[in-house]
Amino acid sequence: MVERIKIMTICGCGVGSSILFGLNVKKVVEERGYKCDLTQSDVTTAKSWKGDIILNQPAWMGALKGMDPENFKVIGCIYNIVSKGEIGVKLPKILDDFGYKPIK
Repeated sequence: MVERIKIMTICGCGVGSSILFGLNVKKVVEERGYKCDLTQSDVTTAKSWKGDIILNQPAWMGALKGMDPENFKVIGCIYNIVSKGEIGVKLPKILDDFGYKPIK
């Protein structure tokens, strides 16, 4: 069975930056052979989301404090959400650290 990783990208309102961010994340994930279900959202909604990885910018790290750690595995911080280079370095490391493997 193919393991699909549930990833959420977030921004303040959940309509602009998180969508652009999500498109870049999806490209990086697929280029590296992973399968994912991608969700974009605002910070408030993210607090009740259940999945694997939440990716955000430094500005939202404090707003995510107090989230139930049973709902997700990791919160990753990306400084430049349009940089496939930064996403391409940080996201695979997160995936490897948490035991996700590319689909062959």
